[in-house]
Parts: sequence; structure tokens; C-alpha cells
Amino acid sequence: MLYKKIDNIEEKLSGAIKGDGNGEVRKENIIVLGGAGFLGSVLTNQLVQAGHEVTVLDKFLYDDHALRKISDRVNLSIYRGDIRDVELLQDLFRGKDTVINLAAIVGDEACRIDQEATIEINTKAAGVIASTAREAGVKKLLHASTCSTYGKNGDALLNENSPLLPLSLYAQSKVESEKMLWSETGRGKSPACCIFRFSTLFGYSFRPRFDLVVNTLTGHAWNRGALTIFGGDQWRPLLHVSDAARAVRLAAESEPERIAGKIYNTGSSELNMTIMDVGNLVRECLPETVIEVEDQICDERNYRVDFSRIRKELGFVPGHTVKTGILELVHALENGDGIDITEPVFSNYRHLSAQPALFEEAVAVS
Repeated sequence: MLYKKIDNIEEKLSGAIKGDGNGEVRKENIIVLGGAGFLGSVLTNQLVQAGHEVTVLDKFLYDDHALRKISDRVNLSIYRGDIRDVELLQDLFRGKDTVINLAAIVGDEACRIDQEATIEINTKAAGVIASTAREAGVKKLLHASTCSTYGKNGDALLNENSPLLPLSLYAQSKVESEKMLWSETGRGKSPACCIFRFSTLFGYSFRPRFDLVVNTLTGHAWNRGALTIFGGDQWRPLLHVSDAARAVRLAAESEPERIAGKIYNTGSSELNMTIMDVGNLVRECLPETVIEVEDQICDERNYRVDFSRIRKELGFVPGHTVKTGILELVHALENGDGIDITEPVFSNYRHLSAQPALFEEAVAVS
């Protein structure tokens, strides 16, 4: 019975989303780099369920359980390997319509563990992926960046042309990755490139994480009945992981000229919230929660983001609220076998810092 309850959540994450306004979906041959991660596993499931031919390349830093339930699907091929392996990229990109690059060391703390590897994976590899995709005749390249690149912009509402003020190596590596992509794909070069600056993600995934602000606060409240908020007035744009996957799907299923040269802040203006707002929502869902507030602000990022472009041009509107995401996480924690939020595998930093060899370049195996 426990597994069935979790399966209900996973069915929502993996189900083909209808009514996106694209009409008849053209089947694509797509490769997802990082397709077994927090976002990648959800996107891979959605693409497979929609009938696309999907290839996943992933280093499986956090084990390979995220794709096990669909690993036998005839329209899914899975490879273990590293995006720094150029020969592997050349082999896998042949015949692909779309390359989706989600592979990265994600998170401020995780990126500090091995700064050289972070730059190689998050920045330099982006340029190699773009040039390799062009050589292979790929039509579209979709790349994951982050709204964290806006850094500390206070109460201003930031659009895609606002200044980038990265405050961490992670954010800086993503700023530089964007520059790499435009140098390889700009001025009419192929493939058509589209960058997603994602809001801070939340919610349940096939590869769960409890080191993201909504998930962290929910996990602490559920596990120990209390949560600590540092500051609280900092703004964050938030987005459910399955909505983020759907945004990428919309671009993957679009004509190349529709998304070429575009940067999309990915989220919804209604989901711009302060950290204290999130804490209060967690307490609303778990009423016994004690909120402790520390004046010391450890994370200075503070930004509100405008998402009108992606709504207007791709018709993207998120389907989840933060509250429904919190309730979903609580449901998974109460009914999910094997989810122990204190285990390092549910935190990028804790898992990678315990196994620094994971940063080493992997040899590809099918």
C-alpha cells in the first residue's frame, strides 16, 4: 500500500501533460544530459510517456534508481558517462533532433567542493556540447541555467535583460555557460539554442532532494517539528519540478525558429515568495511546527523575477502552488518506503563531499 501511494505521485510527475497548446505533438529524437537527476528524471519520464525517442546520458552520481521503473521502455536508451567525454557526445548526438543539457554540479555548497571540476562541468562542457551538437546536425539545444544568476537585486522585478550579479561559484558558472553557448550558437548558427533560467525548484521527484528551500523547510518540520529561517525577507522565485520539466517539453516540442536565441525566466510571478512566506506555508500544512528565526543572513541572494516572456511566447503557466508541493512532500515522507531525509544522498553537498571521487571523469558504459 505504501508503494501504491508513492506511485500515485510518480504518475502525476511522469504523465503526459495535455492542453499545452501545441496541438498534435511531433515525435522527436531527444537526448537528455543529466536525465536521471532531480529535474532530469521527471523530464525523462514525461518525454518517454509522450512517445518521444529518448536517450539519457548521466553519470549517476546519486545512484540509478530514478529511472528504474521505465528502464525497459522501448523508446528509452540509457548510458552511463560524463559530458566531458567528447567522443561519447559525438557518438550519442548523431541522429538527434534535440539536445537538452541539464547536467551540472548544482548548488552553491556543492560547487565549492571541487571548483575546477565545477568550471569544467558547468561552464566549459557547455561550449563543447554546443559545438558537438552543431557538428552532428542537431536542430535544437536546450540549456538549464538559473535565476540565481540575478544575485542580490532586492525588490526590483527582474526580466531577462536585467543585470546578472552572481554571488556564488554556481551562479557564476551558469553565467559563463550562457556566454559559451551564445559564442557557439549566436548569429544564426545552428543549433537553435534556448536557455532556461529556472526558479528555485521544489516538490517530489524520482530522485528526491531535501536541500532546496521548500523541500528543506518541509523536511525539517516533518522530521523534528521545527525549522529555522535565517533572515526571512529574502525573495525567491519558486517552481515545482514537474512544471519545470513541462516548460522544457514545450520548447522541445516547438519548431527551432520559435525558440532560437531565447532566454526564458522559468516560473510564475505568483510564485515569487519570501523565505518567511514559505515557512508560514509549511506551518500551515504542519500546524505543530515551531518556526525559529535567526537575524543572521547566511544567504544574501534576494531577487524577484518577471516571467511574462515564457508565458506569452510558450504559453507556460505552472500547474502547482507551493502549498500543494509541500503537501505532496509530506505525503511522500509519511507514506514512502526508504525516504530518510537525514541520508546524505538527498543532499547534493553532503553526498558529493563524502565522495569527492565522484567528480572524476567517468568512462562511458551502456
